[in-house]
Amino acid sequence: MSDTLDFLRFTGVRPRAMQLGDYDFNISCATSWELDRAAKKLPGDFTGLKIWPASDVLCRYIFKYSDEFVNKRVIELGAGTGICGIVAATFSRHVAITDGNDIVVELLNANLQANQPKGSMEAQMLYWGASSSSLQPFLTQHWDWIIGADLMYNTVAVELLLQTAKALLQSNPQSRFILTHRRRLADVDETFHTTCEQLELNVTQLEWPGDAPDRWHIYAEDTADTDIKIFMITLLPFSAEQ
Repeated sequence: MSDTLDFLRFTGVRPRAMQLGDYDFNISCATSWELDRAAKKLPGDFTGLKIWPASDVLCRYIFKYSDEFVNKRVIELGAGTGICGIVAATFSRHVAITDGNDIVVELLNANLQANQPKGSMEAQMLYWGASSSSLQPFLTQHWDWIIGADLMYNTVAVELLLQTAKALLQSNPQSRFILTHRRRLADVDETFHTTCEQLELNVTQLEWPGDAPDRWHIYAEDTADTDIKIFMITLLPFSAEQ
């Protein structure tokens, strides 16, 4: 544990005060510049240690439709710093915040301890893929929402992510998966739509949640990027209304 904390401090991770509407949060994270500097000295995957622009958009969505999250159970995939799941717990009954990187899960636990929203929270390891043994315990639980931000960075990740999402949706047929995605690579976007079709998942692109509420400060960079898309993914057919 101490070695992990030393590693996180070396990468530039530190607590940062954030304000989202009427709520205050204390989220430990690093900036892109700090992670670039650390990557020159240490090997490793640092992507989960910063807040990505699509996370800001997902937080805005949760705030705009907060009534839809009241007293619900939520699972976040590829949570990174956990900001989206922690924001969801402001309104929800319970949130499971998951990631497949053990160092990131340590960061998640630290951020959960530093923030005490309305709902209960847990940080858990979860490796993506239909055959992942770590997925099985989550399939026996009820989830109203599945959420994720900026998770599609290569074609393999896309396929594993959507396999995981489908398994969760099959266990919870009325659940909805809200995914915010920043477009970067054409093959990733093509794989996303092709895999959704193969897995018989319905994809609806949603409108942006609009401008951020007053008193909105989240430590994300390049937030106003119009290349960020919001998708709602469900099973076919889907009967519940948005």
